Amino acid sequence: LLGVVLSTKFRTTPAWDRLRRSAAWQRVPLRVRAVSVYQLHNWTAYAALAVALVHPLLLLLDQKGRFSLLNIVAPFTGPHQRYVYTLGAVALYGLLVAVLTSTVVVRRWLSNRVWTWVHLVSYGAASLFLVHGLMADPLLLDRPVDFLDAEKLLSEAGIVLLVAAVVYRVRY
Repeated sequence: LLGVVLSTKFRTTPAWDRLRRSAAWQRVPLRVRAVSVYQLHNWTAYAALAVALVHPLLLLLDQKGRFSLLNIVAPFTGPHQRYVYTLGAVALYGLLVAVLTSTVVVRRWLSNRVWTWVHLVSYGAASLFLVHGLMADPLLLDRPVDFLDAEKLLSEAGIVLLVAAVVYRVRY
């Protein structure tokens, strides 16, 4: 969502200027007002990548799951829900591409147009992550999906927010 705010130039609109001049904005602590949306966007991407990298590695510690490192890197060889976990792995690889191409070194090599197209991979990665979260059985029992489970409702809400972000991005 922060990337959508950055890409649509929200911060250069007259509404943003009115907000910055408002009395409510002046009451916000200076350390909060000084936070750059761009830096916040970068750090949330790094945090998402860290969680996405740690999550499959924790599966190696699960005794009943019987996952190997090969099952983590190439999940279509795994013992459970191969297609669902493959969606998660492809999403992880897409997020890795988006974050790595955002580093200063790689940004120098790519033109702005190429970088923008490569960075759109993050929308696909987000959608695959959400579908993976929606369809995966957290207990590794290969049970049918309970779409009213609290965890699944969170994924469903994420899908709605992602669709809204993509529509906003395409429109503006």
